[in-house]
Amino acid sequence: PEDMATIYREVHFSWAIDFFEQGLNSEWLLPNRLYEGCRFGAVPISMANTETGRFLDRQGIGVLLPQATPEALEAALGDLDEHRFGKLRARVLARNPRTWSHDRSDCRALVEKLRGLTVVQDPYAAQALA
Repeated sequence: PEDMATIYREVHFSWAIDFFEQGLNSEWLLPNRLYEGCRFGAVPISMANTETGRFLDRQGIGVLLPQATPEALEAALGDLDEHRFGKLRARVLARNPRTWSHDRSDCRALVEKLRGLTVVQDPYAAQALA
């Protein structure tokens, strides 16, 4: 949405934990709110043992929880002061913006990569991919 920057300007953290399909899809997905929040500087909060947590660890950003409990959240953020929050936010904002959003050239590159992976025998399918 056009007002996404305005919305995220009011947010300090982005909850990047998904419980919808716990133990299944929720373990390996990277939620849209992760990309949206980080694009505008919100510090992501995630479970350490999920793909989102591993992604954030590789990026060197975010708050990683051992479990999604009030106690774990309190341990991670309970003594958070303005200086520490500023450092967490600065690390998010220091990432390359292309980490969080893609342009037409990225989409074209993805289509080309997928085209190279596809073995098409049917001429109608080949025309559809062209």
